[in-house]
Amino acid sequence: MTDAGFINRPMSIALDAVRGLAALVVLLSHIEQHGIYTGTWPFSDVLQHQAVVVFFVLSGLVIANSAFRRSATLADYVLARVARIMPVAIFGVLFSLAAWLIGDWYDLDVIATARPVQDPDLAAVILPLLFLSEAEWATGLIWNSPYWSLVHEVWYYALFGASFYLCGWKRLAVLALLVPLAGVRMLLLFPVWLCGAALARYAPVRPVREMTALACLFSAVVAMAVAHHYQLVWAPFLDALAKPLSDNLYLTRLAISDTLLAMGVALGFLGLRPLADQRAELLDRLEPPIRWLAECSFTIYIIHWPILNLLHGFGVTVGGNLVLLLGLMAVIVAFCGQVARLTEHRRGKVRRWLQTRLPAGRNSPIAAARPF
Repeated sequence: MTDAGFINRPMSIALDAVRGLAALVVLLSHIEQHGIYTGTWPFSDVLQHQAVVVFFVLSGLVIANSAFRRSATLADYVLARVARIMPVAIFGVLFSLAAWLIGDWYDLDVIATARPVQDPDLAAVILPLLFLSEAEWATGLIWNSPYWSLVHEVWYYALFGASFYLCGWKRLAVLALLVPLAGVRMLLLFPVWLCGAALARYAPVRPVREMTALACLFSAVVAMAVAHHYQLVWAPFLDALAKPLSDNLYLTRLAISDTLLAMGVALGFLGLRPLADQRAELLDRLEPPIRWLAECSFTIYIIHWPILNLLHGFGVTVGGNLVLLLGLMAVIVAFCGQVARLTEHRRGKVRRWLQTRLPAGRNSPIAAARPF
């Protein structure tokens, strides 16, 4: 095992805090989007999408940092990714289907989406489980809109793993197969994920100076503001000029502003590193709740949408009451925390189970990095 690289212990806790807060931002924004909270809302509808960009950069940073710093094989990498993703993905697809069937049974209102409404059929279940639901010829998991980003992330794992662990003609052959299968949508947002990977590869191990850190944080704020302006002003204008193309690209039509935002987020993480080191004792004290929230953030992200669909369909609302809003969020997070014990928290057991049954995984220690 080599050094921890950019992600030392204080930074690991700080990144987990960012991950948990990003999940709460998505949950809060979607509660408002579903009309369950109807009070004053100071944010725009692009806030939750920007939180997803943060997730992508975090994913690239953590995965690449582990690959660059620790000794592992392609088999180790694949087993770790499968054990991380599949328990949550399987539960998420089945939970989404169950929520849709409940809504259909009670003839609940359909949530308006940017995609055609899709009735459940075999392809609608199988394609998301194969992570093909975001291909240009597929319709996506309409019962669970946020699932799109999980599909993207899995393809980024595959593209990065093939590029990093393979070499020569094997690398070229596998990438020649993966790139067409991934499709345009995946490739358009791949630079967003790579911003995190680039930070893991090229960021200095020693923290930057205080003034440089502040400049990085300021640059992150500027990038977020510019991306926010683009998505509110320019994106609708460009969508109108090229409507068929923009409809087919779905959320990846925001690739330009998302990449700019991702660069800002990476700079923000660079500036966060010295602050994390300076507040190491405070982060140590806050570690238990931060780790708990981070360890169920994936589950929160994947199953909160069908939960909100049902609440909206049954007419549940908190109005403009902030206390009820926080209470609802607490209930959803607590429920997801229990579900995470069956999904995210099982990744170690799933990984060991796969190792004992796959010859390539036997006698090959998997990298001990915290999985994302």
